[in-house]
Parts: sequence; C-alpha cells; structure tokens
Amino acid sequence: MTLRLSLISAGRPADANRAHRLTGAFAGWDAVRGPGSECARASALAGLVEPVPVAADLTDWDLGRWTGQDIDVLAAAEPDLAERWLTDPTFDAHGGESLLALQERAGRWLDGVADRRRGRLVAVAPGPWVRAVVCVTAGVAPQGFWRLDVEPLAVVELTLRPGRRALRWSA
Repeated sequence: MTLRLSLISAGRPADANRAHRLTGAFAGWDAVRGPGSECARASALAGLVEPVPVAADLTDWDLGRWTGQDIDVLAAAEPDLAERWLTDPTFDAHGGESLLALQERAGRWLDGVADRRRGRLVAVAPGPWVRAVVCVTAGVAPQGFWRLDVEPLAVVELTLRPGRRALRWSA
C-alpha cells in the first residue's frame, strides 16, 4: 500500500559528479518524466531506461510573459509586480500560473499517483515543481517555496500512502 517516490530535479548540474552518482541508482524502478528537453536530459543522465513516459502534470511552472527572465531583471523593470509575485501566492498578473496553482497541481498529482501506484517510482521534473512538492508534502505555507533551493539533479524522496505523504531522507 506504499509508494516510494524519488523526484529528480531537472536542469543543468554545475557538478558532473552529481550525474554520475545517479547512474544505476534507479535500475528496475518505474519512471516518468516531465515534458521538455531538460527533463529528457536529466532522465538520460540518471540512466533511466528509454523511452521514459511523459507525464504532462510534471510541466514546469508557467510564468507567462516572465518565462525565462532573470528575477533581478524583472525586479528592476517591474519592481511592484516582482515584489507582489514574491509575497502573494495567488499572483498571476504575468499571464501564467500562480504559485498557489502550481502547488495545487503538484498536490493533485501526488494524490493521484499515491492512489494508483505501489512499489517504487522515479519522476524527473522541473526544479520549481519539485520545490512545490516539498512545500505541499511538508505542509509549508506557499511563501516557504522561496526559501527552498533544489539544485539540478537533486533527489527528493517521499513515501506516499493514500491520504498520507511524508518526506524521506536517507543516508
């Protein structure tokens, strides 16, 4: 009745050793990944057996017209909106998804996967999505999202049972 879920944060690692330690770590596990080239690349670096099924719910945070822009550039160009984005989890004036909507989407996916699967699953997802999962699982207020750093190819482990989620640390 338990699912052991490992989330791998997509992105370009600064340290090549990070990718090396993942090789073979998830042999025999079921796997899914988010859409996009970063998730595909991280999946390959982790040594997951292709083709890894794509789960549309593992899509990166939709930041609308702000997608791909640096936060410092945004803060200089639109200081009031940038400040509101960092303090109001319902803010979506950029034309995309609010932080609260991202966290709700992550929570729905977790509930669904906990109800349907048992055993071991590894999921490769964008960093913001992984951060949202940590907040949802730990019951952290949405603003706690901004206090989390999840590096590329970091692994976050969870234990899921119907109606229960727990973060899991291992040595």
